Amino acid sequence: MTICELLAALNGATVAGGCDTCDAEQTFQKRGRITLATVHHDNDCPTLKRSQARR
Repeated sequence: MTICELLAALNGATVAGGCDTCDAEQTFQKRGRITLATVHHDNDCPTLKRSQARR
C-alpha cells in the first residue's frame, strides 16, 4: 500500500492517539490532493495549553 492509498483509506476516520500527554484522537479529511490530520486534545492537556500560550 502506498502512502496515497493509506491516506485515502483514512479519509473520514477517527484514530486514537496523536499526543503523548493526553487521550487525543486524530481525524483525517481529504481536501483535493491534500489530506488534513487534525489532533483533538483533551481540554486539560498540558501540550495543548503550552501550544495555546504561544499564540
